[in-house]
Amino acid sequence: MKANPSVSRDPLRVFIDAREVRPQLNGLGRYTINLLSGLALLDPINHYTVLAYHPEGVAFLKDFPNFQIISTDVHVVDPREQAFLPYLMHRERADIFHSPSMVAPLAAPKRCATLMTIHDTIPLVCPEGFPWYWSMAWQLYYAASIRPAAHRTTHIITVSENSRKDLAHHLDLPLEKISVIHNWHQKNYKPIKELCLIEDLRKRYLLPGRFILYVGSTLKYKNLHRLFEAFAELDSDLPLVLATHPERHLLQSANRFGIANRIQFLGYVPEKDLPLLYNAASLFVYPSVYEGFGLPPLEAMACGVPTVVGDSSSLPEVVGNAALRVDPKDPRAIREAMRRLLQDPILAHSLSEQGVRQATRFTKELAIRQTLNIYAGVACAHRGLFGEYAQA
Repeated sequence: MKANPSVSRDPLRVFIDAREVRPQLNGLGRYTINLLSGLALLDPINHYTVLAYHPEGVAFLKDFPNFQIISTDVHVVDPREQAFLPYLMHRERADIFHSPSMVAPLAAPKRCATLMTIHDTIPLVCPEGFPWYWSMAWQLYYAASIRPAAHRTTHIITVSENSRKDLAHHLDLPLEKISVIHNWHQKNYKPIKELCLIEDLRKRYLLPGRFILYVGSTLKYKNLHRLFEAFAELDSDLPLVLATHPERHLLQSANRFGIANRIQFLGYVPEKDLPLLYNAASLFVYPSVYEGFGLPPLEAMACGVPTVVGDSSSLPEVVGNAALRVDPKDPRAIREAMRRLLQDPILAHSLSEQGVRQATRFTKELAIRQTLNIYAGVACAHRGLFGEYAQA
């Protein structure tokens, strides 16, 4: 979507729903923080109102005069939001409402264009990847809320071409209503030369000198059971370190494959420690069956870690030829890829260098420019459709 400069002439009033930002950031929270920090640094023109359930998480925006923060006790998916969000849009005279977390009201003031970021359709494509009660809840939520909101919203952003096609298919949307803006890694995800910082991290997390790393959630579509099966057959002394919580089903799986004494769970790792953790690893493995984008492999490559990913969904789009791609449903293929990288230092070094180059294709500057272009385009289309009252 491209802007028409003859129509878009004044600063826009953009309302961003940042309620997914929380003390322990999940994927939606990290995306929202990255978006807000990029807009704050690169756009001093438009006026931004940011709605926060945890305002301390967006307090950095106070340093930017074109941003204001509104606190609320209405959490995401609270039924009150259907009335509360349109009221705030009207009160703040918003030109655009942007939901970075797939949540949007079914109605909006006439003057306000609406924009949703829908990251994926995982509950629809991989319902077996969730506990049955989550799967049913998610499918009901897509049917009752996300699908109708997606049809009513002015435009949709998603994070990969694969997700764009899946959204169009599963939500019955025209492709031209959906734009792709890839995720990006923060600039502190890079090869770190200060070995003392990495050694300090090893001491704090009791990490060995060399290890295989996984970063992500424990949901079934992440495919950790097959990773455990592959790791059980890997002829290596390196332990498997998982930056996630030791859920019961994973502990049972580790015991079943006889690797409980070869794996280490770190629990939640703060954002500030992740670049060091990637740099400390000898190998990063991410055998997910389905992703909307796949930020951890991008971060690992940016840090120069040789990477193995599942050859599925959006992951080939993210890693290109800079990582080993394997059939995620074949534990032998996962094992063989890990073995190759551990036993072939030339290949590992080559992928390390290629990964750093590949990661430079996903930048904050490009993504924010694309986002601002969509803001302007959406505003132009909305004003053209509903007339000049939208600026009144």
